[in-house]
Amino acid sequence: MKIVVAIDGSTSSEAAVDALTNLQLEPGTEIKLITATEPFNQSAGYKAAEKLEGIAHELHEKFGDCKISLEIAQGDAKACITDIAKEWYANLIIMGSRNQSGLKRMLMGSVSQGVLTQSQCPVVIAKAGEDYAPRNGFKRIMMTVDNSEYSKAALGWLHEFQWGVDTQFKIVTAVPKLVDSFDSVESITYATNVTRHHDELIDSARAELIKLCSDLAARYSLNNISSEVGEGDPKDVIVSIATNWSADLIVMGSHGRTGFNKLLLGSVSQAVALQAPCSVAIVRGIVGKSRARQKQTGLFSVPNIKG
Repeated sequence: MKIVVAIDGSTSSEAAVDALTNLQLEPGTEIKLITATEPFNQSAGYKAAEKLEGIAHELHEKFGDCKISLEIAQGDAKACITDIAKEWYANLIIMGSRNQSGLKRMLMGSVSQGVLTQSQCPVVIAKAGEDYAPRNGFKRIMMTVDNSEYSKAALGWLHEFQWGVDTQFKIVTAVPKLVDSFDSVESITYATNVTRHHDELIDSARAELIKLCSDLAARYSLNNISSEVGEGDPKDVIVSIATNWSADLIVMGSHGRTGFNKLLLGSVSQAVALQAPCSVAIVRGIVGKSRARQKQTGLFSVPNIKG
């Protein structure tokens, strides 16, 4: 595995390093520490090199059997990170988020959100601050699912890492609130049918998630797997459950679309990355086009959690 870790000397980049150290990596994993400076600024380049060398030394102590390299680029940070990751065939980008608010947050102006919209591989957005620090590693991992190939890829991505026997997993999906289905109720009979359908949808989703938990436990030797079906807007459901469950990491699939439409309209995955109370892994770039075009079937075509 090849992992890019973006560093800028801020508390958010410290969160990225912490997120890396919270993973149990296979021997031989390659780690590239990168930073971007303004063009023709030698002083900034020297300081960046000193910073990266210090971090590399610390990482060598923990990941002695991993290969660690450094790279200092010049130019726009978003472009540098995504370009280097693409050219290096990175399997994962880890970077911090400053959790900005206001208009800049709405327009995805931060570097982390810019990388998230343009990256061709999975991205972990690590949250900075004491409130976001996991307990000795990622011990509570929440996975969001629907019936898409992106969701399946996100679940499979977890197998790329080693997890301790005390790690807990929770699989989550969402169904619309019952009140959302009564916009055009014209009769008691119709209302009764809608209510019955809603109850059946929840029961079916719960049963399917229980089966999925069993399948994952057998396939990937995962322990301590639970599930939960939430009602409401997917991004609100995900953030709420993650908060109540004290999740350390949320894992989501993403359709991987880029460009102006995604920048303005956003997606469930981007909204969760901004609002979540913990680090978020957006898994993208590992579903082939032929698989992505397959017709979606199953229980979760209505919840539609994917980003």
